[in-house]
Amino acid sequence: MLAALKREVSEETGLECKSARVLDTYHNSSISKRDHVVIYLVEDWQEEQAHEPPKLEIAETAWFRLDELPDELTPCSEFGLQRYQPNCS
Repeated sequence: MLAALKREVSEETGLECKSARVLDTYHNSSISKRDHVVIYLVEDWQEEQAHEPPKLEIAETAWFRLDELPDELTPCSEFGLQRYQPNCS
């Protein structure tokens, strides 16, 4: 699973995933009875030098602060954010 995560992160965002951990798994029953999405927390990454995002899969990428996320998130994104608890000191 980690190899697949690293490949997808690289292909779709141009970031090299250095370390990550599984937060949870989301069952996407609106697609099929077998569709599951693994939710990761990428803890360390590095930007790749040259990156061309796949034109058919990714329309746009952007960074957001947690308190400035877009209003309409997918149910899977909402689920993942509920599982993420940043360390607040």
